Amino acid sequence: MNLRNKIIFIISLILISIIIGMYVMARLVLLNGFLRVEEQDVNRNILRVKEVIAERLEKVDKQDWAKWDDTYKFIDDKNSTYIESNLSDQSLKDLEINLMLFVNKSGELIWGKQLDTNNKLIDLTSGVKNLILANRPFLSHADVQSVKKGIIIIDDQPMLFVSRPVLTSQGEGPVNGTFITGRYLDDKEVAQISRITNLSVNIRQLDDKDLPIDFMKAVKQIKDGKVSLVVPKDKSVVQGYCVIEDINNKPSLISRIDIPRDIYTQGKNSLSGLFMIIIVGALFFAVMTVLFLEKTLLSKLPALSRLMKDISDQVILASDKVSDSSQQLAKGSNEQAASLSKISQLLEEISSIVKKNTDNTGEANDTIKAVSYEAAKSKETIDKMGYAMDKIKTSSDQTAKIVKTIDEIAFQTNLLALNAAVEAARAGDAGKGFAVVAQEVRNLAQHSANAVRSTEEYIGESKKNSENGVIVSGEVADILTAIIKGVHKAVLLIGEVTQSSALQLEGIVKIDEGVSNIHKITQANTSNADESAIASHNLSDMARELNKMVLMLNEIIYGKTT
Repeated sequence: MNLRNKIIFIISLILISIIIGMYVMARLVLLNGFLRVEEQDVNRNILRVKEVIAERLEKVDKQDWAKWDDTYKFIDDKNSTYIESNLSDQSLKDLEINLMLFVNKSGELIWGKQLDTNNKLIDLTSGVKNLILANRPFLSHADVQSVKKGIIIIDDQPMLFVSRPVLTSQGEGPVNGTFITGRYLDDKEVAQISRITNLSVNIRQLDDKDLPIDFMKAVKQIKDGKVSLVVPKDKSVVQGYCVIEDINNKPSLISRIDIPRDIYTQGKNSLSGLFMIIIVGALFFAVMTVLFLEKTLLSKLPALSRLMKDISDQVILASDKVSDSSQQLAKGSNEQAASLSKISQLLEEISSIVKKNTDNTGEANDTIKAVSYEAAKSKETIDKMGYAMDKIKTSSDQTAKIVKTIDEIAFQTNLLALNAAVEAARAGDAGKGFAVVAQEVRNLAQHSANAVRSTEEYIGESKKNSENGVIVSGEVADILTAIIKGVHKAVLLIGEVTQSSALQLEGIVKIDEGVSNIHKITQANTSNADESAIASHNLSDMARELNKMVLMLNEIIYGKTT
């Protein structure tokens, strides 16, 4: 189900609920109001029935007969003229009464006539004799204003009964007797009441053994404290019940009226019309609401959904690329940091080696300077020795052997010095080499001492050797001169090497510091790359969540995932 259908369904459901709720409320309020109006109308009609009964009772009250001089005299003289003129059978019919009695003040019946319910003359019934004539309250009047009227039950039939004192035409006393009139409240009288009230009226005695069930229920409810009772019989008729009291103000009769339920029917029709108006209004509201939502919202949602889908796809693609790049950058930064760490360690090792080489070069420079100094001294000594040998050659031929030996010693010494120089050049620690040379020089000195002792043996050869010694000493002097020059040059070169090593060490230290700074920056970049990768991953997750929301929106709009 797409969004449009969902909205239509929800609006329809809401409107149906509102309509049902309004109908129920209207039924409870309006229809109950109509029911109350109907009940009030029934109660008014019940009151009308009572008023009509009272009016009918007033018609039974023949006050002009009781206040008449002829009647006043008739009570005393019982003259037949009064009877012939006024008391014929037709007179009762014309007066619409069933009972007329004249009783003197002693309670003696002067004249009386009674008609049955069919207006036929009958003898006074036992009920009339026992209830009326034998009942002193009906025959006693304390003053001229006294009147006793109401409903009595005679011979199991209700009667409208009036008892008045007999007075003069001027309404003066003394009271000369009692004038009684009565009319049966029979079906004809009830029908007359129905015609007058335009109602269906039914009156029953409370003590009627054949009292219908509805009357019995009404009597029970009215006795519970109600004055009247209104009961709907069906959808078209409502019934109203009311108890009618007798002349002694005691419940005697119960009346029922049947009234068409015009008010209730009109209420139902009005409610139906209101319901139709509500339905039409609700449909109009629903249509206008759907059209408004269609124009302002529903028609724009698909384009918005597609735009959000494109944006989410682009964000996912970009975030994935950024995430991959960040991860590669983080990986490269980590590798670069590791390489820089190794380079830093190598630079530290190189720096240590260069420093050590610088120190060794310094020591070698000092040693070469010492060797140069010793070589210079040796050259001076050899020069002196050559000069002495010349003197020896010239002074004594016998010293040739000794000179020869000395020449050999000088030759060995020269070789040892040369070897010492070579060894000093090869090894960084020149002191050890010179210790060996010193030992060998001591050995040669010992050998020279032995040679001196054997000089006598070699004196013959000294001359020849002296000559050679002069030559060799010259050569040695030349060699020592060359050695001194080489040593001096080596000193200069080693000094330059030492200075270069110091500069190199300083450069390596600066490079190491730069590498350390680069390492720190690389570590910071690595951390930033990691954070960027995490942020990109989070952005990618958020983009995917946005994509899910777009799918949910599509499901809401189209009713399915698109």
